[in-house]
Amino acid sequence: MGWKEKESTLTEYYAKLFPVESIFQWLRYTSTREFSFVLDGGAYIRYIAVNTPEALKERLVRETPQKLDIGAVYATKPATVSLDNPSLLKELVFDIDLTDYTRACCTSKTMCNKCFPLVKCAIEVLHHILTVHFGFSKILFVFSGGRGVHCWVSDAVALSLDGKDRVSLAEYIERLGREGTPEVDEILLKYKDAVSKENPSVSYLYEEIFPKLDAAVTKQMKHLLKSPFCIHPGSKRVCVPLALDTLDAIQLEDIPVLESVINDPSLLQKYLDVFEAHITP
Repeated sequence: MGWKEKESTLTEYYAKLFPVESIFQWLRYTSTREFSFVLDGGAYIRYIAVNTPEALKERLVRETPQKLDIGAVYATKPATVSLDNPSLLKELVFDIDLTDYTRACCTSKTMCNKCFPLVKCAIEVLHHILTVHFGFSKILFVFSGGRGVHCWVSDAVALSLDGKDRVSLAEYIERLGREGTPEVDEILLKYKDAVSKENPSVSYLYEEIFPKLDAAVTKQMKHLLKSPFCIHPGSKRVCVPLALDTLDAIQLEDIPVLESVINDPSLLQKYLDVFEAHITP
């Protein structure tokens, strides 16, 4: 498939399938929120602000970005970020990438069903910590499309955390990875087959499969994160939400790709249902 054909397919996806109305409903604060496009060739367009889902859809269809990123909510429309226009709100976010793990099966940007359980483990551990240790409930996990997972926490308290709070929270999770808890021990032991070592100790599992966060993404409000239902530029997989109650069963080949959802839009439905269930009050 040549670039023109790929661009046409992506344009069709934005025009017909990308759930822009649901994205707006989920984000709530949109008129002064930063959106960012990554265009073909890698050029960034930052500080995009739109008032309506229709306005965002029109730009997506017209400009066909390879990636749509979401940023913070600012005091005024984010033409730039400055002391005069500070970030006010942002979901608490986490980025986990398997390139930070030691894997016997894959290296660099590749991923397979042997290492996919590392993503599942990260989801279960992080969900436990965020719910039990912090009391959050509006938690969304989204497959990154490549080799990892993004987590969005949109409780009102999480949205209003300042930079120091986010640093403290990320450091608390990192400390748990060194000190451990019986509940996390149990989750890690569930995924012990994800490491190549036979009969691994719990301490070894903490070193190898406890969530390896990109801490800067969590700590800094200026960081952008890929929108749910984007198309990964490399793999062409859809960045779909993952539900905890079906996590054990899902395989990498179950994640739909751009061409398949264009041919059969129903492949997106169960992931749209997960998203709608998350955003419904």
